Amino acid sequence: MKFTIENLGKIDYAELDLAGLTMICGENNTGKTYVMYAVYGFLRRLPDYLTRIFEDYFKAQHWPAGQPIEIGLQELFIDRLDEWLARASVMFVQDLPAVFACDAQRFEKVVFRAKIAEAPDLAIRMAGLETVFMTEINVHFRYEPRPFAVLGLKSFGDPLATSSEAAKVLAWVLIWHVLQITVRLFSSERSGIMQFYRELDYARSKFISRLQADPQAELSSPIMQARYPQAVTDEINFVRMAPPIKIQGELVKSDPALLQCFVQIAGGAYQSSAEQGIRYTPQGVRQDMSLAEASSAVRALADFDIYLKSFARPGDLLMIDEPELNLHPRNQRRFARLLARLVNAGVRVMLSTHSDYLVKEVNTLIMLAQDTPHARQMREKFGYAEQELLQPDSVHLYVAGPGKVKGRRKRINTLTLAPVDPARGIAVSSFDSEIDDLNRIQEEILFGGEL
Repeated sequence: MKFTIENLGKIDYAELDLAGLTMICGENNTGKTYVMYAVYGFLRRLPDYLTRIFEDYFKAQHWPAGQPIEIGLQELFIDRLDEWLARASVMFVQDLPAVFACDAQRFEKVVFRAKIAEAPDLAIRMAGLETVFMTEINVHFRYEPRPFAVLGLKSFGDPLATSSEAAKVLAWVLIWHVLQITVRLFSSERSGIMQFYRELDYARSKFISRLQADPQAELSSPIMQARYPQAVTDEINFVRMAPPIKIQGELVKSDPALLQCFVQIAGGAYQSSAEQGIRYTPQGVRQDMSLAEASSAVRALADFDIYLKSFARPGDLLMIDEPELNLHPRNQRRFARLLARLVNAGVRVMLSTHSDYLVKEVNTLIMLAQDTPHARQMREKFGYAEQELLQPDSVHLYVAGPGKVKGRRKRINTLTLAPVDPARGIAVSSFDSEIDDLNRIQEEILFGGEL
């Protein structure tokens, strides 16, 4: 999917095209997190937007109650998809104050547009989907001679209720089957969330008990006044509502090596129960511990453990703000290799990072993907698996900050797409210039005179 963003936070204008692995680098306060939260917020709310758009579309058809209706899916899902996404983008701009938990005046000049980079194949994406049963209607899907849906009305009921149910079903099919959008974001606040999620639950329970005892009580509780961006709120709820940690995710069942790679990074295993919450057991130790006792790295990785074991599946969009958070450089490199495995398993990954180690490891995975005798020799020598290699066209790296944009005379704050060289990887100037500067200073100290 492609996004165009204008006047959002520090971003004056930017175009973003999601690849298998999309990385955003740059100095502090250049708009990386704003972009991450905006993309997440739009995709998170897209099912609701499409439902509302389809409701309006169906109501305008004036369907007669009690008669089956045929809807061409090529027109609805493909031919008019950019039109639906344009309308959804307008709705999203109106929702930006809620998405970012900020005042509306901050977003008065924002422009946000989403488009599909390439139209999906309906027959492939919807294969096996036959019937969805709802209260007012049954929706039957047929694929010959062309993809279409037949709405079988169960009664001569309310046409508006019928339109609403049909909109929900077809929005769900478009999101889950055709576009295959399932989005999850782990914010840079994840260590704190893991530290305090049970306390948040306790405060919430006390507030609900107060309302039940006195429905007229003032809604002045701090828990009602707390405002977090939607990404952070959703992450809190993800941890609160997560099932007991079990290996039931589609990807780890088909590729156990994913979990083995993660355990190597985490240095132990996570367990959970309703009574004790999430616990951690270091490798080589029998006694488990609470996350409050564990290191900050253990807390930062805990929600990823839940996702990997219970939810990860091909087609997901996994978004991580600063995946290097609290990790030793060796584990930053290991995490890059784990993300590459996920990309090759069909998970789309988007991240923001300040880690030169992570980016350089991605470069290594790109360079080792070359089909040459030397690359194969290096893969074997340094222990890189085939599942960790990244093709150059599967990686997009954007640098946030001042840059040139076609049609603009002056440099503006934007996202600049870095070129990918199969032989050398990606050069990130913001990292390289600081490393060069540090090396120059140290050389001057060591060789410029007597200490």
